[in-house]
This record gives sequence, structure tokens and C-alpha cells, in this order.
Amino acid sequence: EISLEAVARKYGFSNFYFSKLFNQYTSYSFTDYIASQRILAAKAMLMDSGKSITEIAENVGFNSLSSFNRVFKEKTGCNPSRYRELYHPLSS
Repeated sequence: EISLEAVARKYGFSNFYFSKLFNQYTSYSFTDYIASQRILAAKAMLMDSGKSITEIAENVGFNSLSSFNRVFKEKTGCNPSRYRELYHPLSS
């Protein structure tokens, strides 16, 4: 579990100040950046592993399958099953 609060505390910043600095230097909100990195890892797993979508969601840090599916679709334009069909056709 990666939280803004934990990272800010680790480096001695308030949540607000860390969030502001993170956005200033990366042009991403902290939560959007973490979600993007999780989806990037999930895409690689969908293409290269035989793991179920539920296993992948858990492996990349999502607590619920529905939030994984929602965020995945927001970031990629399709759901994880469709992504797997498109980019790893032998898995079907």
C-alpha cells in the first residue's frame, strides 16, 4: 500500500506540501501517478502471464476488482479482458 500520507511523512513534508511539490516536478497528482504505474505493470502482466485478472489487480495494488477495472478502462480505453484479447491473443 502506497499512500500520499506515508510518503510525505517519510520525507518530512505535510501532505499538502508534498502533493504540491510532486505535481510541480512531475505534472501529475500523486494518486494519478501511482494509478498509472499500477496500470503499466498490469498491462505487462496481462500480455505476459497466465494470471487471472483478479490476481493481476491484487498484484499491482488494487483493493477491489471493480476499481481496477474502472481505472484500467480510464487509462487505456478498454477493460483488462479486452486488452488481453488485443495484445495477447493466444491467451483466449
